[in-house]
Amino acid sequence: MELGGVILEETTPIRTEMFHHVIKRLLCVKIPGDQQFLKSSNLPTWHQQPCQGKGRELADVMERRKVDILCVQETRWKGSKARSIGAGFKLFYYGVDSKRNGVGVVLKEEFGRNVLEVKRVSDRVMSLKLEFEGVMLNVVSGYAPQVGCELEEKEKFWSELDEVMESISTVERVVIGADFNGHVGEGNTGDEEVMGKFGVKERNLEGQMVVDFAKRMDKAVVNTYFRRGRSIE
Repeated sequence: MELGGVILEETTPIRTEMFHHVIKRLLCVKIPGDQQFLKSSNLPTWHQQPCQGKGRELADVMERRKVDILCVQETRWKGSKARSIGAGFKLFYYGVDSKRNGVGVVLKEEFGRNVLEVKRVSDRVMSLKLEFEGVMLNVVSGYAPQVGCELEEKEKFWSELDEVMESISTVERVVIGADFNGHVGEGNTGDEEVMGKFGVKERNLEGQMVVDFAKRMDKAVVNTYFRRGRSIE
């Protein structure tokens, strides 16, 4: 497994100590996968295991890395549930096929009382609404179709993501942790308002979709604002 994905976050700041504490400890992971990550990490690839086994391993990684909230994709966990996975963490997930797709959000169990709403839109998009010190935080986990998938499937994903975003009040905060299966590319000429200079590879069509979405929704592609660091086992 490699911690990976893209984080889209608000472009405007907010001054709430608890909110920033949580945001600094919110990450994204693809299971299984080989993907670039928000904050430098390479971990062993996860092979298919029973849901309980993967869940506990996730909890152990979160505890070791001091992560409070984790977005997960390609979980391949079938069902629509919320349950404890050990080490003080709780998993909310949704999937319809044990062989493909699936998304989820893992958070510290103590944050369970902060959860106001769970939206399981599809096996590619889900969101949680939490409240921290009067600030509403929406955590969205997304898993875009791969490059070789049909255009119809890609359009369905972006339509579902748009639907989730449009349902969120403009006074609430949103963080999207997703595997968009695209490259936004190195450099940010012309796109300075939504991304930094440290993307990877050349921009492809799927990456352009991410940039266009960020502009449309006034979000920033956070993991392009710093260089990828060393791996941490």
